[in-house]
Amino acid sequence: MFEYKSELLSVQVKMKGLKIVATIIDHIDLEKLDELINERAEEGWELVTHSSIADIVVGRVNTIVTFRREK
Repeated sequence: MFEYKSELLSVQVKMKGLKIVATIIDHIDLEKLDELINERAEEGWELVTHSSIADIVVGRVNTIVTFRREK
């Protein structure tokens, strides 16, 4: 049996004016995602899945990250 835990990782991109989604995604700092995954791995959690959605109006990318570990 496993227990699961999901976390929201929100990354704001500082931009001027309206940009397209590809531009926002190109500028996302993936180090924050790597740090989260590594921190949880040290606690015994294993990455299961992640999913991202970009909000082009405010220049934010929200990522939901799900981990699991054995009970």
